[in-house]
Amino acid sequence: PATHFMPVCGVLGIIALNHHQSLSSFSSTLSSSMIQVVQSLQLSPSSPALMTATLRFLANYISHSPLMTPDQQMEVLDLCSSCNNQQIPEMSRHAAVSVVLNLCICIKHQLSMDSVSQILSFLATLLKSETSYDVIGTALLALGTLIWGDSPEIMGLAASIDVPKAVQSWISS
Repeated sequence: PATHFMPVCGVLGIIALNHHQSLSSFSSTLSSSMIQVVQSLQLSPSSPALMTATLRFLANYISHSPLMTPDQQMEVLDLCSSCNNQQIPEMSRHAAVSVVLNLCICIKHQLSMDSVSQILSFLATLLKSETSYDVIGTALLALGTLIWGDSPEIMGLAASIDVPKAVQSWISS
C-alpha cells in the first residue's frame, strides 16, 4: 500500500543526503528506485502528502547528488509534467516545479537538449494555466536559471516553444 512508502522515502532520503563517495555506485540505483516510487504514486495519487514528500525528496536528492543519466532526467521530467494539472494538489505541483528548478540549478550543463526542451515546454504550459503564485514564482526561477547565460541554442529553443508568449500571458493575467 502507498502508506508503506513514507518510511521508505525517509530512509532513502537519509541515505541519499548523507552518502559518501563509497556509495556513489548506489546513487544511480537510488535514483531509479525513487523514480519508480514516484511513478507508482502518479498512477494512484491517493496520498497528496506522500506524493509531495517523494517529489521533495527527489528535489533534494538532485541538489545533493546530481548523478542522473539522460534517461533518468527524462523520467523525472515526465513525472513532473504529469503534475502540471490543476486537479493535483498545489503542494504537489509546487514540489514538481521544485524538482525542475533543482535540475536547472544542479545539472544544467549536463542536461540533454531533449531534457531542456521538455523543461521549457513544461514551464510554458504551466505559466499559461497555473494560479498559485508560489508555483509560478518557482517556475520563473527555473526558467531564468535555465536560460541565463549565453546559450543561443537554449534561447532559440525557448522562442520556438513560445516561452516568451507564455510569460507575457502570465504577466497580462
